[in-house]
Amino acid sequence: NILPFFYIFSAVGSVILNIDQGVGDFFTSFIVTAILGIALNYYVLSKVKGSWLESHSRYLIRILWSGLLITVIGIFFNILANIYSITIFHLIARSIHIICFIWVVSRIIKSWRLLSKNKAI
Repeated sequence: NILPFFYIFSAVGSVILNIDQGVGDFFTSFIVTAILGIALNYYVLSKVKGSWLESHSRYLIRILWSGLLITVIGIFFNILANIYSITIFHLIARSIHIICFIWVVSRIIKSWRLLSKNKAI
């Protein structure tokens, strides 16, 4: 069973989210990690179709797509802050990234607990 690997992979990408400082570093770490996690989970989804593990794979895919969307919104505010030199946009962007980090990690922990008990989500 390789699904626990994808939980760890997703969590590492989320932790990197909170460590990075710039948009460039952020893109190369969280976004690339999330895209790889999504691609790998789509691959796993085809292997676990019809089993209780399918719900975990679908759940991770939804978490990572949602996290990417929220991240892109935060990056948009960061770009606006850099273009117009408006400090509030930096605060909004950082807040969005922190909230996204907490949300993604909490969802991964919740699903990891269910996976360790061999339960579907």
